[in-house]
Amino acid sequence: MLILSVIIPMYNVEQYIKKCLDSVLNQNFEIGYRIEVIIVDDGSTDNSYFIANEYAKKCSNIILLKQKNSGQSITRNRAMSIAKGKYIFFCDSDDFIDKNSLSKLIDICEKNKLDFLKTGWKTIYEEKNKIIENVPPNKLISLNYESSINYFKRSISNWYNVVPWNGIYLREFLFSNKLLFPEKIQFEDNTFALKTFFVNYNTRIMQISNTFYNARIRKGSITNEKIEIKKIEDQLKNIDLMNEFIETHVKKSDKKFAKRAVASLTSTMIDYYFQLGTADRKIIRSKINLKIIVDGILCPQFKSTRIKFCLFLLSKTILEFILKRKSGKNYV
Repeated sequence: MLILSVIIPMYNVEQYIKKCLDSVLNQNFEIGYRIEVIIVDDGSTDNSYFIANEYAKKCSNIILLKQKNSGQSITRNRAMSIAKGKYIFFCDSDDFIDKNSLSKLIDICEKNKLDFLKTGWKTIYEEKNKIIENVPPNKLISLNYESSINYFKRSISNWYNVVPWNGIYLREFLFSNKLLFPEKIQFEDNTFALKTFFVNYNTRIMQISNTFYNARIRKGSITNEKIEIKKIEDQLKNIDLMNEFIETHVKKSDKKFAKRAVASLTSTMIDYYFQLGTADRKIIRSKINLKIIVDGILCPQFKSTRIKFCLFLLSKTILEFILKRKSGKNYV
């Protein structure tokens, strides 16, 4: 039985792709269970494709695709369109997973008939030579499955995260609900995550404490890129997509909860705004719909962020001063 499709978008990771692939291929599974590994090279200009191709020659369960640089969303969606496994697991090509962890996660999914399973993870700060374990708080750990709506309400102000790789998804759940990543924009995980929680009110989910996934923060990764107008424009596009989804798919009684996820992204957008130069800020100000700031005041992820949204409306100078003191960053 093809139990799992591992989806790996790949771009210029010649230093890391071997460890990533070794960690996936050296997993142990129950007799009769098979996995496929779908690697989509997104126009790498280094030796990433050559290295992955050497693995593909030796491993018949590796599917290696190549395309012009199109972005992570298109890459993931392309892989999802051909995935055949019962479950889907997303893995970034510079990350890796602990030994014999995937079989344990699949076992939990099978026993509880889950639509998706959420875990913790470890963050590896490469430049600082530091590792942090991201373990969900005890009150979020599930002993039994629950609806994704209930989980979302419990997690939004405690341990809400949007990364797609801290768990496993039932492929049928993704396909039947037409869950794809918004294409040609960054921060697409925000829209995808919100949809997974609210697209179907019968969705079965569990949260466990396992930190099997190792996420690498490195120089040159998307996470560490310089803040530019395009990034904030993409955040605003995701905010629009999230709000559109809330209006069309979320019950009226749950809209305020769902909007707290939007407020989380809006709060990050404000932080990025103050890292722009004066001219760029002016451009972005003209594109910000004040309604999303008002929504942040009415439905903040945390009560403390309500002040942040109020100051953004009333006094950006004071807010910039506060954020600068709090983060230690030198805003332009």
